[in-house]
Amino acid sequence: MTEKPTNSEQVVDWAAALKSTDGDEAMLIDLIPPFLEEAQERLSHIHDALNSQDYVLANRTAHTLKSLLRTFGASSAMLLAEQLEDHFGGLAADHRAIEKGTKDPSVITPERIATVFADAPRMVAEFEPQLHRVLAAVKARLKQ
Repeated sequence: MTEKPTNSEQVVDWAAALKSTDGDEAMLIDLIPPFLEEAQERLSHIHDALNSQDYVLANRTAHTLKSLLRTFGASSAMLLAEQLEDHFGGLAADHRAIEKGTKDPSVITPERIATVFADAPRMVAEFEPQLHRVLAAVKARLKQ
């Protein structure tokens, strides 16, 4: 994870990205600026979620990042986003069940929240450089 790939093909599968737009290269290029903006914004949301221990925001944001990265065939970063989503998923699912009245609120304890958030900074620290490599590869493609 510490070695930076030198070829954008290692972080972005352009054939998969093109497939996500049914082979429409112009559409793929049009998706790049909003992708760049959205990915940066969502990364900021992940940090906000960690700072505020908002597991619902963390789960939802990781899910969105996973989807964004899938569009560009960025499988390594997408898998890390999926791990983040899963990491917060239990708490988020319980939260939704509590809101629906199908689960007792006592299942979400401060200790459980603390346990989930204890490992989150390490996971984000692993994800963030991979996301930045994807962003760099996508920016480079836009300049071509």
